[in-house]
Amino acid sequence: MDERTEYFLSWGLNAAIAFVLAAATFFILSHLTSSQIFGPDESVYLTKARSWLMGTPADQWGIYRPIGMPVLGWILLHFDDSERFLRLSGVMWGALSSIAIFFLFRRLTNLWVAICVSMLAATSTVFLLQAPTFLDDIPSSALLFLLLLVIYMHYQSAGKNNSIYLAAPLAASAFYMRYGVATMLAVIAVASALILLPRFVKKPDSEWRKLALTGIATFVLFVPHFIYSEIATKSFLGVLQKAGRSAHRAYLGDGLVQYIQWLPDQIGGWAMDISAIVGVAVFIVVACAPGLRKEFPGLLWLGAIGFGSFFLTGLLVHAEQRYIFFPMVLLSGTGIAGGYYLLERLGTFSMYSFLTALSAAVVLLGLQNYSFADTTFRAKENYQPTIAYEQALVLIRKDSRGNCALWTQMNGPQASWYSTCDILKPVNVSQFSEDFSAHDEKSLYSIVGSDLKSEQISPLSAQKYNVQLTGLWSTPDISPIFGSLAVYRLGEPGSSTGIQLIQH
Repeated sequence: MDERTEYFLSWGLNAAIAFVLAAATFFILSHLTSSQIFGPDESVYLTKARSWLMGTPADQWGIYRPIGMPVLGWILLHFDDSERFLRLSGVMWGALSSIAIFFLFRRLTNLWVAICVSMLAATSTVFLLQAPTFLDDIPSSALLFLLLLVIYMHYQSAGKNNSIYLAAPLAASAFYMRYGVATMLAVIAVASALILLPRFVKKPDSEWRKLALTGIATFVLFVPHFIYSEIATKSFLGVLQKAGRSAHRAYLGDGLVQYIQWLPDQIGGWAMDISAIVGVAVFIVVACAPGLRKEFPGLLWLGAIGFGSFFLTGLLVHAEQRYIFFPMVLLSGTGIAGGYYLLERLGTFSMYSFLTALSAAVVLLGLQNYSFADTTFRAKENYQPTIAYEQALVLIRKDSRGNCALWTQMNGPQASWYSTCDILKPVNVSQFSEDFSAHDEKSLYSIVGSDLKSEQISPLSAQKYNVQLTGLWSTPDISPIFGSLAVYRLGEPGSSTGIQLIQH
C-alpha cells in the first residue's frame, strides 16, 4: 500500500468516526430538546432577532450583548418560532462540537484518545443541559475548538497549511457570538506565542506569510466592534467593560471558589470533572519537566489554554457551569491523554485496559447524565408557574394584537418575547405617569404576583397610581415565589371595558 492510499484510508476512517459521533450527539440532543418556556437569555437573543424581522420591541436588549445569536435567530425566525425548532440550532452546534473535539484531539494525540474525549464531552452534564438550548456557550466553544485545530495544523506544517486562513473568521465569530470568549482568545494567543511560536521558528523552511495575513484579517474583523464601542460608550473597551460588569461576581475570584467547590462531580459529571483534575496535574508535570515539554508540546499547549481559561474565567466572572465547558474539555482531554501515554510506557495491556475502563465509565456515567438532563427538562416543561406565566403573556399578545406595553416585576425578557410588548417596571408614581403617557396609544397591561413584595400596578396600588384596572385573567396560588398570578388591563380613571375578572 503506497503512502497516498494509506493517507486516504486514514482520512476516510477519521471522517467516518467523526460522522458517527456527530450523528449520535445529534440524536441524543434532539431527544432532549424541549418545549419549555424560553429562559431569560434565550428570550433576549430572540426578541432582538424578531425586532429586526418584524419591528417588535427589543427593550430588554443590553449593549453588552453580542449580535451573534440574534443573527442566527433572525435566520431561523424566517421558518418557525417554536421552542423546539429554534433549539434545534443548539443541537446542530452540539454535533459540530463533537466533530471539532474529535479532530482536535486526533490531530494532537491519537484515534483512541480522540474518541474517548469526544464521547466524554458529549455525555457530560454541562453539555447535555446546555446544547439543546438557544444559548451561546456551546456554539462559541465549538468555534474555539475549530480555532485550536487550524492553529495546530498550521504549526505542524511549518506554515504551509492553508487552514490558518480560517483562524481569523473563527476567532471573530466566537467573539461576536459571546463576548466572554475574549479572555479565552487572549489565553490562546499568549499560550500559542509562548509554547508553539518558539518551536515554529525552529522548524526548517517555516513560512510566515500566511500567519501575517491572518493577523491582518483578525485585526480587520475585530475593528468594527471597537469602533462601535467607541461610538456607543466613548471607549474602545466600553462594551467589554459593561459585559464584565454584567457578570455580577460577588468578589474577585468568586467564580473560581465556586468551581472548586463544585468539583469533582457538579460541573460536567464525575467522568469529566475527575479527568479535568487529572489534566491539571498532567499539565503541571509536563510544564515542569524539560523532557516532557519537548516530547508533548501539544499537551502542554492544550493544558495551558485549559488551565488559563478556567482560572481567569473563575477569577473574573460569577460561576456558571456553562461558562467553562471549553476549558473543562481541554483539561479533561489533557488528563486522558496523559494517562494514555503513561500507561503506554508500562505496556500494551495496561494501555488498553485503561481505554476499556474509561470507555465503560464514560458510557455508564453518560447514561446517568442523560437521565438527569432528561428529567430536568421534563420537569421544566411541566412546571405550572412558568406554564401559567406563558399563558398570561400569550393572552396579552392576543388581546392587544401585539401593540402593547406591560408593567411587570417578573422576568422581563420572557415577557417581551411572549407578549411582544414594551416591558416597563413599576418604580414610582412619577415614572409610571411618564411611561403611561409615552405609551398611551398602545394597549396597556400589568401582570401581578400576589406574593411579590416589590412595587406592582395592582388593585391595591391603583389609587396611588391614579389608574383603573380591569381584570382579565388570574390563577390560584401556584408558586412559592409569586403566589397567584393576575393580568389587568390599564386605563385612565373612570374608563372601563366592562370585562370581568376570570379565574383559570
